[in-house]
Amino acid sequence: MNMNQENQNGYDYKVNNPNNEQKNESENTINISNIFNKYFLRYWYLYIYTLSISLVTAYFYNWYADRVYFSSCTVLIKDDKKNVNSSDLFTQLGAFNNEGGIENEIGIIRSRMLISKTIDELQLYKSYYLIGDVKTTEIFAFKPFDLNEDTLYNLAYNASIRLEIINNNKYKLSYNKGNTEHIGYYLFNRKISNDLGIFSIEKSADFSRQPYESKNFSKRKFIIKLADKSMLTDIYQSALKAEPISKQASMLQISIQGATPSKNEAFLNRLCELYVKKGIEFKNEYAVNTLSFIEQQLGALTGEINQNEVNVEKFRVTRGITDLSIEANAYLESVKNFNGEISQLAVQSSFLDYLEDYVKSDNKNLTGNISPGSILVSDPLLQSLVLKLNELENKKKSQSNLSKEDNPLMVSLNTEIANTKASLSENIKSLKNGIGASLNEAKLQRGSVESKLRRLPGAQRELQVMLRGSNIKEQLYSYLLQKKAETAILLASTTADNRVIDTARTFVKPLKPIQSLSYSIAIILGLILPAFIIYIRTAFNDRIIDRNDLESRTNIPIIGMIGLSASKSSLVVTEKPNSHISEAFRTIRTNLQYFNQGNPKSTILVTSSISSEGKSFTSVNLACMLALSGRKTILVGCDLRKPKITIGFDFVSEIGLSNYLIGLNNEKEIIQNSGTIPNLDIILSGPKPPNPSELIISPKMDELFTYLKANYDHIILDTPPVGLITDAIVLSKHVDINIYLVRQRVTRKHHMNFINKLYNEGKLKNVCIVFNAIKASNRSYGYGYEYGYGYGYGYGYGYGYYEEDKNQKSFKSTFKKLFKRKSSKA
Repeated sequence: MNMNQENQNGYDYKVNNPNNEQKNESENTINISNIFNKYFLRYWYLYIYTLSISLVTAYFYNWYADRVYFSSCTVLIKDDKKNVNSSDLFTQLGAFNNEGGIENEIGIIRSRMLISKTIDELQLYKSYYLIGDVKTTEIFAFKPFDLNEDTLYNLAYNASIRLEIINNNKYKLSYNKGNTEHIGYYLFNRKISNDLGIFSIEKSADFSRQPYESKNFSKRKFIIKLADKSMLTDIYQSALKAEPISKQASMLQISIQGATPSKNEAFLNRLCELYVKKGIEFKNEYAVNTLSFIEQQLGALTGEINQNEVNVEKFRVTRGITDLSIEANAYLESVKNFNGEISQLAVQSSFLDYLEDYVKSDNKNLTGNISPGSILVSDPLLQSLVLKLNELENKKKSQSNLSKEDNPLMVSLNTEIANTKASLSENIKSLKNGIGASLNEAKLQRGSVESKLRRLPGAQRELQVMLRGSNIKEQLYSYLLQKKAETAILLASTTADNRVIDTARTFVKPLKPIQSLSYSIAIILGLILPAFIIYIRTAFNDRIIDRNDLESRTNIPIIGMIGLSASKSSLVVTEKPNSHISEAFRTIRTNLQYFNQGNPKSTILVTSSISSEGKSFTSVNLACMLALSGRKTILVGCDLRKPKITIGFDFVSEIGLSNYLIGLNNEKEIIQNSGTIPNLDIILSGPKPPNPSELIISPKMDELFTYLKANYDHIILDTPPVGLITDAIVLSKHVDINIYLVRQRVTRKHHMNFINKLYNEGKLKNVCIVFNAIKASNRSYGYGYEYGYGYGYGYGYGYGYYEEDKNQKSFKSTFKKLFKRKSSKA
């Protein structure tokens, strides 16, 4: 008959049915309460311990870890893309118009040349670290000294140079060469020479602010590290970021990440300063070249003018000439004007020759370009062509750093430059023809006037010729001085197209470590790690820990759970009738009525898998509880190998079951009254026989059960472990109910396979389970109280079965000792 019933104490149990499955549908559902009790509530102290350690670890990590800060500045870029000709289809499509744009400026800012120059000027290849009591920190802005090198050897770049300041004048320097440490004492601001190189340690402005003369001052130990400039340039180039702030604005945010904010800011500010300065130098290149040309011409004219003045003075003295006649002056004035015109045309022709050579030479032998503002031929078309050629040459020079010659953009630029040069050459040729015609006409007219001058006295005419040459050179000299002033003004008024909007600044909050993230990870690990440990421990644990483990391993009904007792006596139900253990046995007594199906009499067998699971303790207390209910009860010690039921009773005889089975005594002689408990008689196991199994199956055992069932209401059999000895299976034919004991943390999970097999095969009828020796802290068992009970007994059969199960130290008690947690007793 199958039925599931629940008594007044709330326990679920099932009548045995061999066809029942091991797990029902309810067991497949997730019990949140059990998981919480299993992984959290039961091991709360472990979570406190791991959370404390993880939070402390996170605190020290946040304090000790090197911080990484984000520093940035903003630069305004002149974007030539916004000034393109809208009628040019290719320009609109952006196919050939990337020159001068933000992309190129980003490439210039991140170029190795600019970064390397910044590193050199700031001497970033030298790093200084302050050695603290726990951590070493890099210093940059407020370092007390500087290393000024003359010559450094390879060892200096591979060794950590340790420096300790002794006092205001002296320091200690040490380094390792191979396995040998070299130590030396030196004076500040004095050049030294050793295996590292030739250098000196110079005091900085911050040195005087530190009390190095005080013996209590501890911040006096430092480390100096020297880096290879090329490698350091690569590091900064990869770390430097330059990105447009938005698609609409031509502004760049230049940023870098590092552990020293002052170092980051100094690098960014100097980099931007050099970038802007480089742009100004690039624009001034044309004016500088023009100014150089004018300086050369002025130098030559100055010498010629001085020589002419000397010749005129000498001629006047030797010839005695002081003045000219009016007619001669008129002729000479005309010649003078013609000569001036001829000289100016000659200069223009010379300049056009220079410009033509410049165009034909393809700039290979020239140092720069011609500034349109300094062209000596005032022709608008010529000036516009020169301006256009300069712009194209500028764009080609900028683009050549980023593109190859076969790039479509470079091919387009070269074509446009060639076309511009062709137009410029044609214009120069036309101008030269015009100037040549004008020059011939002026010479012709001058020749006419000079023919008239020949009529003048030879000496007077020679003087005027000399004076005329001086005046022409003076006029040209004045003209060149004027052009020099104009070019100088142009040079001085040059401004950069790009400028710094915001200087470098560092965000106060570091990028790494993120304190909130560290604490979050610590809390997560503090919660996950104990759960993982518990899970692994549970996964590798092969013992029955809680009711869930028991129910997941068997379909046999559980009729009761007994707490762990701390009493030294086995008779807990009589000594402590109001205890929770006594209440547990009352519950078992009540639940047994359902298994006997209303029969007032019953024979109950108590067994287990192995020793030390509390069979005798349960048998004695269950017998006492049945006897206290007014029913005549007898407890039979059927364990002939290891008698235990004498504990708690004062018997005058050792005669027992073994004596009866061999025929030495009859039924009445082996039955003894408990003496202290009414309605309870006991049959001891008797002397240990050499053949207990044969005695158990003898006919005398059948006769004994016939007698006992006729004279007693309840018969309790304390038997050996069913997992080790077959005695319990043999005796089961005489019993109505089989109680199988499972002890917490003693019974192994695989032990349940054997009883399940017996149960499913029907070899044990009417089987139920009692969960024994439960600790009060395991709340998932239905106990919310602190028992503090513990068994005062424990035995082994001596057969060698599971002797290691004794005196097990629990995992939980180990951590409880950390918190000095004391268990209370009932």
